[in-house]
Amino acid sequence: MPSDRTRNNRSSRNSSREQVRFDKRAYYIRNAGRYSLPGRFLFPPHYHDAIEVIATPGGVGGSVTAGGREIALTDAHFVAVPPDMIHSFDLRCEQERPFLLLQMDLEWAVHALGVFTGAEQIVKDGLARLVNIRGPRAATLYRSMIRLSTYGQTPNAPHYSSSIEAAARDFEIMAAVLGAIASSTKGHAPPREAQPLKDAIDFIEKNATEGVSLDRVAAACTWSKFHLCREFKARTGWTIRDYCNHARIGRAQALFDQGETNVSAVAYACGFSDPSHFAKVFGRYAGIRPKKYALKRGGKALAR
Repeated sequence: MPSDRTRNNRSSRNSSREQVRFDKRAYYIRNAGRYSLPGRFLFPPHYHDAIEVIATPGGVGGSVTAGGREIALTDAHFVAVPPDMIHSFDLRCEQERPFLLLQMDLEWAVHALGVFTGAEQIVKDGLARLVNIRGPRAATLYRSMIRLSTYGQTPNAPHYSSSIEAAARDFEIMAAVLGAIASSTKGHAPPREAQPLKDAIDFIEKNATEGVSLDRVAAACTWSKFHLCREFKARTGWTIRDYCNHARIGRAQALFDQGETNVSAVAYACGFSDPSHFAKVFGRYAGIRPKKYALKRGGKALAR
C-alpha cells in the first residue's frame, strides 16, 4: 500500500505559497501541514491508509474530488476523506489564505473514540465515510485548527516546555477533527475502490520517467484501454495523460529543487525526448517555464 507517494508531485500556478509544517509529536497524527495561497495548489489523485482532512477558509475556490464525487469549494469547508479512497485537490485563491491538510491513523482513531464511546465498530463505520462540512461550522473547525497549528510560532506565544504539552495540543486537534467526523449526520460511502485503479496509479508513479504509454498502464492494471480511461476519469476527474504528465513534471520539479540546472538533462531524465516539448508541458502544468523555475531555485539554468 503506498503512503501517499504522489504527495511529492504537486504543482502550482502563480503561487507564492510557503508550506509550514508543524511538528508531528504524536503517532496518531501521521502528517500535518499548513499551506499558504495565493495561486493554485494542485494535488493529483492519490490514496493511502490514513484519514485525510482538508480545512479551508472562505475565499478559497476549486474542488476536492474523492471517490468519484466532486466537491466544489464555495465557502469554508472541512472535508474528511476515509482511508483507501482515491482523491485529489485543486485549490485556487487570489489572496493570501492558509489552508490545512492533516493525516491521521485510522486504527488509533477508532480505538481512541471507541474507548470513550464504548462503540468501536460504530465509530469505525462512521469514519469510513467521505464527510463534507461547510459554512459556519466548518469555519469554526478551521479557526480551531489554525489556532492549534500556529501555537508557539509567534513571538508572544508560549512555547512547549515538554513533549506532554505538545502531545496535548495534537490530541486537541485530533479530538476536534474526529468529533466533527463522527457527529456528522451526512456522509458519502461509495463502493470500495477498484484495485485496477490503484494499480494504474502505482504503475504510473513507479514508471513516470520512462515515457509511460496507455498500453503499458492498461496491461499493468488488467483493464482494457477504453475501460481504464473511462473509469479513471470518472473516479478521479483526471485523464491518464494528464496524470502521467503531472507525475513527470513533479519529478522534474524535484530535480530542479535538488539543484539540477540543465533543463535538457532534466527533460531526458523525466522521459521527454524533446526538450522543447518538455518546456511546453512544464509550463502548462507548473505555470512557469523550466528555465525560470530553475533560476527561482537559486541555480542558473543551462537551457540547451
